[in-house]
Amino acid sequence: MARGKSTLLKLMAGVLPVQHGARELGHNVRTGYFSQNRIDVLNASHTVSTGARDMPNPVSEQTARTVLGSFFVFAATMFSKTVAVLSGGEKSRTGPCQVIARSAETFLLMDEPTTHLDVGSIDALIGALKQYHGTLNLY
Repeated sequence: MARGKSTLLKLMAGVLPVQHGARELGHNVRTGYFSQNRIDVLNASHTVSTGARDMPNPVSEQTARTVLGSFFVFAATMFSKTVAVLSGGEKSRTGPCQVIARSAETFLLMDEPTTHLDVGSIDALIGALKQYHGTLNLY
């Protein structure tokens, strides 16, 4: 069993401060981080839509809906739900949706993104990541 992978990803994402040395990103690199602990990346007061579009240069509502549609059968009803009322499985699917919808991020760090996902959601995640054009680091 590997030790420290989650800590390493948090350091790389800038979630934890570097204690020794430096964390330096390349020019125009923007990181996206998906935590193993879903609560770390989801804001309970946001709607699913708000979370997917909560960034300096938000994607269009249509882009967010397209990503959500690949993870949820009833995407139209999911869009306006707050994260607080989602089931555990819905929260597990919402996290990857939100990270992937933020396509402006050029370096995605994902810590066990398939945990708690059903086979259909894993397939949707794989399909979305195949279309991603940035750098991807999965653990």
